[in-house]
Amino acid sequence: STETVLVNNGFTDLFIGSRIRLLEEPFALNINGGLKIPMAYDVGFAPSLGEGQLNAQLGLTAGYDFYPLEAYVQGGLGYRLRSAFDTKHLLVSEALRQGDTLTKPADQVLFFLESGVWLTDRVFSSLNLWGEMGLPQVEALLQDQIYINPVLAYRVNPALDVSLQGDIPLFNRNQQSLWSVMVGVHLRFGAPLARGKGLRGAVPDFARYED
Repeated sequence: STETVLVNNGFTDLFIGSRIRLLEEPFALNINGGLKIPMAYDVGFAPSLGEGQLNAQLGLTAGYDFYPLEAYVQGGLGYRLRSAFDTKHLLVSEALRQGDTLTKPADQVLFFLESGVWLTDRVFSSLNLWGEMGLPQVEALLQDQIYINPVLAYRVNPALDVSLQGDIPLFNRNQQSLWSVMVGVHLRFGAPLARGKGLRGAVPDFARYED
């Protein structure tokens, strides 16, 4: 038998976000939001590069820095509002073939819990549990996922870090369950920020700055 392999290349979704810091360290608090915009890919082709619809989200993140111990914990909760599917979407077509009506992916509650610590002057490690849980809605597709995300980072200099991180699936519903390993390069521009222990306004930051 002949195995068929389908490949889809192109740009996926563009995410634009911002955050406002409400409280400084050691107890840090921020409000954050963003938009996910599809990049004109074909939602009628499988495998798809994305859902092909607009998402808007808003969340609150809080964290605590255990200075002088170079460690932190943080967590966040948010809500994602999701627009309707394109009528050409494969999931919409499949639902019609089965006599059902599907108009949009269900809105989601977002959450995460993370802890991190500097193991040495240059090595940082963190563990993040994050999830996206769909809310029951009329003619909407429930999509859930929960992952563990371990990170190990090395500080090359104040402007450059490299990292190794993975995504390990714990639970998925109506979404792909994928194990992944990523190598990252983190660049900074401009003057260094004040010293942090992995916590930067309730947002993890791999850099460790000297006094």
